[in-house]
Amino acid sequence: MMKTVIIFVSLVWVAGNVVCLMAAYRIGVKDGIDKSRAESEAQK
Repeated sequence: MMKTVIIFVSLVWVAGNVVCLMAAYRIGVKDGIDKSRAESEAQK
């Protein structure tokens, strides 16, 4: 019983970390695209 609880908790923890990483990656990519777009606009 205890083993299944530990496995379940670790799976939830890993899933949470993956979701956070994906969200941070998406936000970072969006910021990077906005920055490069602003820079190309400034160069024109």
